[in-house]
Amino acid sequence: MEPIRHPRRRTRMTSLRLLLAGLLGACGLVLVTPAASQACSCAPGTTRDYVAWADVVFAGALMEVEPPPRRSVMSSSDPNTYSFSVTRSLEGQVGAFAVVESAMSGASCGLEGMQVGREYVVFATYHRGGLVSGLCSGTQEAAPALVERVAGITGAAGRPAPDLGAVLAPIRVVLHSLY
Repeated sequence: MEPIRHPRRRTRMTSLRLLLAGLLGACGLVLVTPAASQACSCAPGTTRDYVAWADVVFAGALMEVEPPPRRSVMSSSDPNTYSFSVTRSLEGQVGAFAVVESAMSGASCGLEGMQVGREYVVFATYHRGGLVSGLCSGTQEAAPALVERVAGITGAAGRPAPDLGAVLAPIRVVLHSLY
């Protein structure tokens, strides 16, 4: 003998299955949908724009890139520290040695692709007592034409002035590494 099927029970089971399938599908979408992220977006500027934005502009050889201290939770905006030997001051006050901070990732508008030993034109601003720069600042490898173009805009004479900052900068780097 065949069991008696109730039409009402059958629609409840179908509805329950559809509800369960919908819930599983929604959970699956939440799990595979990427989290919202924001990437660095720069409006292109001219050399004149970068000079106008910067407090300090200099040409210098990159001597060292120091990453931020390792922690269990890191952010792409944690700052790298870039140490430069300044060969030419083009705007503002800078000594023979300069330390510039920038986010460690280009995703957070940090400087990218810089190599120790290469010379760069650095466009930086003062922030919390130090110099900062980024992907959108105009900082780039120093081609002679670029250095002369910046000097023409700023009227720069050219050499870093010896000052107390040049003497204290290496001490600041050592102290910074202790924290």
